[in-house]
Amino acid sequence: MSKKIVALFFAAVLLFTVSYGVLGADETYNTAAAGFTDVPAGIWYGDDVNMLVEKGILQGRESGLFYPNSNITRAELTAIFMRAAGVKESDVEVTASFSDVPAGEWYSTYISWAKATGVVDGYK
Repeated sequence: MSKKIVALFFAAVLLFTVSYGVLGADETYNTAAAGFTDVPAGIWYGDDVNMLVEKGILQGRESGLFYPNSNITRAELTAIFMRAAGVKESDVEVTASFSDVPAGEWYSTYISWAKATGVVDGYK
């Protein structure tokens, strides 16, 4: 499968997941449910964050914060794609995929999966 097709697939999955909550999902989410103190009650994206947390796609960072105004890392993006695709960490064989991805880091599994599926390819 071509890398462009894989990338388009994951972009579509992410777009569908987010738009499902925006365009009329039957469920109503409580902004306080995710527990992120940096996602204020009533903020325009709060329900979407909570929906994605409830579905297991977003988890926030180790500090328990969401950091809505900071850049997303390669590791975070691959984690989001893998979770959105419904792949379990236990189903991924972790391999040494890149020199800057040490074994045993929280993101090693996600990067290995993304490399194996063609979602990321590294620098050329």
